[in-house]
Amino acid sequence: SRLVAAPDSSCALFEGKLREMGGGFCGQRMRLLAEPLDISNESGLWVDLEADADAHSRVYKLALRTRKDRGEVIYQTEFAPPPLSRTRVLLPFSEFKLVRGPRLVPGVPPLAAANASSVFQLSLVLSKFRISTDGAALPNFKEGPFCTKLYGVGVFRSSPTSVAGEVAKPKVMTEEEAQAARPLPLK
Repeated sequence: SRLVAAPDSSCALFEGKLREMGGGFCGQRMRLLAEPLDISNESGLWVDLEADADAHSRVYKLALRTRKDRGEVIYQTEFAPPPLSRTRVLLPFSEFKLVRGPRLVPGVPPLAAANASSVFQLSLVLSKFRISTDGAALPNFKEGPFCTKLYGVGVFRSSPTSVAGEVAKPKVMTEEEAQAARPLPLK
């Protein structure tokens, strides 16, 4: 998958090919931040996007990394945007659950706003897997090409009408810092 600017620069295009075998998901993540982003005074995140015609047969997820590492334990929430219609989806922190891959980590409460004081990375994922303890696949999953138009991502406060102001652009890790933060390979 890839994330590229639309030819008219109106949005970013998250595009690729979802496969039944060999993964079952595609994702794009920002580089790890050198210093964490503190969004703990907010209520959650919003995503402004337009899903393609097959949106009903794929699981959309947004992920938050709250540790400065590249491990697969992160907070995720899933959402269902309408096909072929631009929409702003509100995702309260209380809907983000701790996962390892597509599996829910049992016994861990949802993300509390106070724990959103150290956000190191955001990711957008399309998948055949629902967030569950057994990694269950979406029954009507459809493999094939996809193209989602991404217009923006931001934060919101307690009511949908009170969108928070601009957040200063955080500093991302250098390539050397990112290499140093990678987990050691297991043998």
